[in-house]
Amino acid sequence: MAAEGRAPRPRAPFRIVGRTDGIPQPTGPRGLLRLVNCACYTYPMANHLKALREFMRKAGTQAFLIRKPENIFYLSGLDASEASLLLTARSAYLIVDSRYYLAAQKSQFKTLLLEGNFDDFLKRFLAKKKISNLAFESNFLTYKKVKSLKKNSLKLIETDGWIESIRQIKTPKEIATLSKAAKLADKAMAFAKHSISVGMSELQLAGRIECFIRNCGARSEAFETIVASGSNSALPHHKSSRRRINPGDIVLIDLGAKYNNYVSDTTRTFLLEPVKPQFKELYLTCFEAQKKALAKTQAGIKAADIDSAARDFIDSKYPSKFSHNLGHGIGLEVHESPGIGIKNDLALAENMVFTVEPGIYLEGKAGVRIEDMVVSTNNGVKLLTKSPKQLEDMIIEL
Repeated sequence: MAAEGRAPRPRAPFRIVGRTDGIPQPTGPRGLLRLVNCACYTYPMANHLKALREFMRKAGTQAFLIRKPENIFYLSGLDASEASLLLTARSAYLIVDSRYYLAAQKSQFKTLLLEGNFDDFLKRFLAKKKISNLAFESNFLTYKKVKSLKKNSLKLIETDGWIESIRQIKTPKEIATLSKAAKLADKAMAFAKHSISVGMSELQLAGRIECFIRNCGARSEAFETIVASGSNSALPHHKSSRRRINPGDIVLIDLGAKYNNYVSDTTRTFLLEPVKPQFKELYLTCFEAQKKALAKTQAGIKAADIDSAARDFIDSKYPSKFSHNLGHGIGLEVHESPGIGIKNDLALAENMVFTVEPGIYLEGKAGVRIEDMVVSTNNGVKLLTKSPKQLEDMIIEL
């Protein structure tokens, strides 16, 4: 899936705003402390809880309230649409209602059964533990929930990206799971290629692909499958439509599979005969741009430099027609850190997983994108998605 926009400058998990002599100071009503990202930061520790407690120690907070489902799954293994994880210096508590109580008890954490209103429950529990300040996920918790927490006379510490910064580097187990999700995506892409036919609508093809993804072992598709044909291929995030596929069309297909909560993402662009010479040139330029980016990729290289390897080549032939970042991190979410973009000076670390997806979009005419999932290593890059992408493999005879 096309990376969203241009990457922001890399940021650290937090910076305390309004501090003097190293002591956090209130910057808003009711003693709200604001912590924002300012540079990418990762811990080499295998123990994720130890890393989070180090964040907490530096921020001067007694507890950290985690509500984002992906982060709760990452830390506890609990797959729940609604739950809370409360981390303190010495303990961790999963707070769930009766729907998830039995599942939560299988985790390593203490399980608390939520009865009644969550805010009242949390207030009583924090008072019992003599906790007077609380960190929370500012990129997930709603304004309404924050206002409610402030009523409890708590000193709130706003954080952004503590867990996400740790999630950037994948464990061997995570990479193995992502590899399985990638293999499912490759199977789906092979099915998609052989399913393309003149007269079929984009929506019909997308529906068949998604049915196949579920039937071949995935939990679900990772995102809404994109089928973009003809001039629609020039729209990076086109919504599959009722447009019918015609001879001579470019057909761009962007799909992914979810496996054990981890997702895959890959794009291939097919050319239906009779193929216009300019479409072949468009495809070969994109193909060569991806090759240059992949050759540049390895641990220690800046994300911006990888983006430039592809972007500079495309701009030499199609100026300003590559309109999004080269790639994005992928794992429990389709789009996560690190962003692979021209403005991101983050040096890649070993075992980061992300996409490399150059695209060229000629408005009103046609577009090409080639996307693969990769793992950065100290010796280069390892491809997770491996669908064929040579020009001859992309041409479909009618």
